[in-house]
Amino acid sequence: MSVDEAVLVEGQNSTNNDEDLLLSPYYPVLTLPSELISEIFTHYLPAYPICPPLLGYASPTKLTQICRQWREIAHTTPALWGAIELFMNSELDEFVDLQLETARTWLARSCSLPLSIVLGYLTMDETTKQMEDGIGLFLAHRSRWEYAALIVSSTTWIPGPMDGGMRILRQLDLAYSDTNTQRHPITVLDAPHLTTILLDCDFVYWEFVPALAVWSQITRLSLRHSTLNVVAAILRDAPNLVQCKIALNARRAVSPAVERLYEFLQLEMLIITAGFSDGEAVDEFLMAFRAPNLRRLHIDQDMLSHHPANNLTSIPLILKVMGCRLEQLSIAHPQHSLATYQEVLPDIGLIQLRHRLPKDWGAWDLHAEYRSQLTDYQ
Repeated sequence: MSVDEAVLVEGQNSTNNDEDLLLSPYYPVLTLPSELISEIFTHYLPAYPICPPLLGYASPTKLTQICRQWREIAHTTPALWGAIELFMNSELDEFVDLQLETARTWLARSCSLPLSIVLGYLTMDETTKQMEDGIGLFLAHRSRWEYAALIVSSTTWIPGPMDGGMRILRQLDLAYSDTNTQRHPITVLDAPHLTTILLDCDFVYWEFVPALAVWSQITRLSLRHSTLNVVAAILRDAPNLVQCKIALNARRAVSPAVERLYEFLQLEMLIITAGFSDGEAVDEFLMAFRAPNLRRLHIDQDMLSHHPANNLTSIPLILKVMGCRLEQLSIAHPQHSLATYQEVLPDIGLIQLRHRLPKDWGAWDLHAEYRSQLTDYQ
C-alpha cells in the first residue's frame, strides 16, 4: 500500500484501536520496519528544498494522524520537518498564530538538520508583529539555513551585523514588499557557501545593495525589478557568474556609468528583460559585456535602442562584442519574422520568438516552486 492509499483510509476504521490495526491483515504496511516506513514517508513530500504545505492533506502532519505507530515514526524523522513555509497560503491568513506555532514545532522536530525556509507576506491589517515574529522565528535558526526565500518589509529585516553566521546557506531569495526610505547600512552576510542569490529589492538608497554579499562567489544571480544602477554595481563585482537573469525596472532607469568592461568568462546563460522600451542605456550596458562562453540568451528586443533599421542590428552587434557563439537565442517582443533573424544570425543553431521561457531554462524562485507544488495538490 502506498502512502497516499494509506492516507485515504483515515477515519474509515475509527472504531479500531492501534493494536487492532497492527494485527489486521489489511494493513501489511504497518508490519514494515520503522526505518523503511520513515524512508517511505520522505517520498510523500516534494523533493527538498521545495516546502510542503504547512497544514492540510499534503503536509507531513497528515502522516501523524493515521495511527499511533505512524505518528511516533513521523515525529522522530527529522527529514520530514526541515522544509518550512510560513504565510504562503492566503487561505490560512486568519490562522496566523496556528501557523507560527506549527512552524515552531517543525523547527524543533527537524533537530539539527539543514533548513529550507520560505516566508511569505501577510497583507491583512495589523500583522506587523506577526511578520516580525515569523522572521524572528526563522532567524533564531539562521545557522541551519541552507535555502531561504523571504518576502519581508524593509523595516522588518535588512541583513545586518546582528544576524550572525549563515555558514551553510547556499541560496538566498530576498524580496522587499515596500521601498526602503531610510539609510539602513547592510553588512556582508557571513555565508561562505552562498552561490545563488535572487533579489527583488527596490531600494531608494541602492548603493547599499551591492554590499549584501561577496559577489565573486556567486555563480547564479537573479535581479528582479532592478534599475541599471543596481545591476551595474553588482555585476562589477561578480565575474564568476554561470547563469544570470535580469529584469529591469522602468522606474528610475538611470543610465549606468560604464567605466570598464564586464568580463564573464564562465557565463553560459543570460536572461535580460525590461519594463520599458527604447533604452539606449541598455545597449551601452550590454556592449560592455565580454562573455565568450555564453551559450543561451533570452533578450527583450523592445528594450533596446530603436535604430532607424528598427533595431535589427542591435542583437548581432551585441553578440559580436560579447565574443560568443550562441547555441540558443530566445527573443521577446521581436521586431521581425523568424526567417529574418535566421538570415541575419545564420550561425545560431536555434532561434525562438517567445515571451516566456520553458522549464528547461531552470527554476529560479522557491516562492514560485512552492506555489506550483501547492497548485498540484489542490
